[in-house]
Amino acid sequence: MRQMVKIAKHAFLRSDSREWMSLLRFLVREQPEDTGKLDSSNQNESPERPDLSTRSLPNIGPDRTVLKVMDGSILVDPAAYVAISYCWNREKIHWFDAGDEPAIEVCNEEAGTRLGTVPPDVLSRAMTYSKSRDINAIWIDQECINQNDPAEKEAAIQAMDLIYQGSDHPIAILEFCFETQAELDVFVSIADVQSFELDPTQIETLGGVLGALVSEQWFSRP
Repeated sequence: MRQMVKIAKHAFLRSDSREWMSLLRFLVREQPEDTGKLDSSNQNESPERPDLSTRSLPNIGPDRTVLKVMDGSILVDPAAYVAISYCWNREKIHWFDAGDEPAIEVCNEEAGTRLGTVPPDVLSRAMTYSKSRDINAIWIDQECINQNDPAEKEAAIQAMDLIYQGSDHPIAILEFCFETQAELDVFVSIADVQSFELDPTQIETLGGVLGALVSEQWFSRP
């Protein structure tokens, strides 16, 4: 009974979760005053909806990239954001070299501008993915939840499934890296289960790819 009472203190109604979802914050590459409302559409440039894929970004320079934390009111489509999942305790990725990339900083009105707390490879890959699909809003728990607010952190945990379900682009960032074209080809083929045909010469490569994927800590994290 004592345990039930303890658990009840953390109860969070679904209605509360959905209300909290309306207050989501995102990392964005472009400012609404520069581009109009942020949108995932890939349409021709117009005064109402500029072509974000070809516009030079005002907050990105040769030496730094600044992502600004903004609330969800910037989204025309409430599902037009990339929701990132990754392991916080991931080790330094040996194959990722940020030496040639601009430093990624996060700008928050309350805390100012600082280096991102998310691992550089996660932020870099999240940006690469979002830019390739003309999505300008990125949700990452470590940057988009106030880690100094216990109430907000608990609300976010209770609504985490809704955050990923509500995104048109929920993705998990793993530590595995394809090192050969053969590995990438095998992965692409097995990803399309409807047309997958096993090439006997690829069995060894397939085993290596599947072994590396299933050993990822993301699949066994608590």
